[in-house]
Amino acid sequence: MSLLRAVDVPPPRIEPTEAHVRLTALLVAVLWFDVLWESSRHLRVRALPPLAATVAGLTMQSLFTALEAHAARAAWRATGRALRWRELAPRLFAVSSAEAFALSIATGGTVLPSWLAQLLAGARAAPGAVPDTGLAFAFAAFGVLTVRRVVLSAHTQARLAGARWSHAFGLVTLLYLATRIAMWWSSDLMQGCGFQLWGTTP
Repeated sequence: MSLLRAVDVPPPRIEPTEAHVRLTALLVAVLWFDVLWESSRHLRVRALPPLAATVAGLTMQSLFTALEAHAARAAWRATGRALRWRELAPRLFAVSSAEAFALSIATGGTVLPSWLAQLLAGARAAPGAVPDTGLAFAFAAFGVLTVRRVVLSAHTQARLAGARWSHAFGLVTLLYLATRIAMWWSSDLMQGCGFQLWGTTP
């Protein structure tokens, strides 16, 4: 009688190399360039030529990702965990592909039925959509692809921080809501209104 027993051994967990992460981020940058180029070409009113608008848009997306990585790093540090900005930033840019797809839908670069476009890319994808309040403006882009972006970001940060996914998801969601509230407040100020919370004006 053999004393040996077969034991299932899980396959080794393969982590992406930094070169692979940076290559993925570069490919996503090409995707962003294409989406921004197509959307700028179809604008009826242009403040900048298409190429200049595309470069400006890509620069702003890169800057936003850099600031997002700094904010996430600071938030994780407050919880006692350290993340390296140079590792986090390219990974966050890579998962922003969901945002690029959402923008393509919202600007008509990807043609879908209206209900599906709004489900994926938010209310901004509705025909002739013009947000009339700060709250509507702040959450105009909220859709399934936004949720996917948050989930992927949480997954990335959880792995880098060595934390539970639920913890990372809560942190990423709080940061997302903070940016939406800032947009809401800024939009109300630009429209000459006070910050309207729960439908009241202070």
